[in-house]
Order: sequence, then C-alpha cells, then structure tokens
Amino acid sequence: MKLVCSFRLNVISPPPKEVGSLSVDCFLNNLKVGLSMAKEDSVAKKMAQLIRQGAVLTQYTCPVCGTPLLKLKSGNYYCANCDREVVVVKSEEEEREVNIKYGLINVRDVVFSKIMELSKELPKANDIDEVNHYAVTLTNLLNALSMINKLINEQGKQSK
Repeated sequence: MKLVCSFRLNVISPPPKEVGSLSVDCFLNNLKVGLSMAKEDSVAKKMAQLIRQGAVLTQYTCPVCGTPLLKLKSGNYYCANCDREVVVVKSEEEEREVNIKYGLINVRDVVFSKIMELSKELPKANDIDEVNHYAVTLTNLLNALSMINKLINEQGKQSK
C-alpha cells in the first residue's frame, strides 16, 4: 500500500483519529505548505504594489530570507518578505560603518521606548522618593538619547 500526501492549499483538514504517524506528517506538511504559500502570496502582492509605485526588481537577494530585493524610488533596497531595508555595501569598511550606525539606531530605539514607558508610569507615582527616582532615571535616559543621536549624526557625516 502506498500513501500519498496531497498538498491542497485551500482546504486543510485535521488528520483522521485512527491515522499513523505518516498521515500526521502529511497533515503537518500540508499545514506548513499552506501557510508558506499564503505568506509567499502576500509578499508577491506587496512586491507587485511597490513595482507599480516605481520600485525596480534587482539582482540582489535578501541575506536573511533569499527573497529578491526591490530598489525603491528613494534608492534604498527593500525586502518585502522581511519588511525591512537592506543595505548593499561594497567593502568591509563600509559594512562596519553600516553595522555601527544601525547598532546605534537600535540602541536609540530601545532607550526611547524606555523613556516612553517611564513617562507613562510617572503620573502613577504617589511617593516623592518614587517621583525623584523616575526623574533621575528619565534624565539619565534623555542624556543617553542625546549622546546616541550625536553619535549617529557623526557616523552619518563620516560616511559621506
């Protein structure tokens, strides 16, 4: 007897109760293929929309997922699957500069989110010591944010 695993994408039904492990594997495979095809379809639609808006399909692929990259009107490269910008570098030095810049941007984003969290907690503080603690922490975070922004701006000036 030969078991055949179908790859129907429209209908995914649960495996029968009396099945062996092979049928369960077929079910899981159907589920995985159905989900990945749905994701691929949404990525293809997003790419088509961007191309209609003037983006150009390039010979480059995303280093994370392998999806072809689009060059947007802005000149930036974009992966529709990862939903993020991809930077194309020509040298190891340029790669190092880009890694530093984006590393600093990530740190800035974390510091900013902490500032926002504390600003929501500050009105709830009842005790003067608690208010003072929040104020000192916010001051430190704002100073850190300022320094990070200066570093990002200096990094941008060096790479030009």
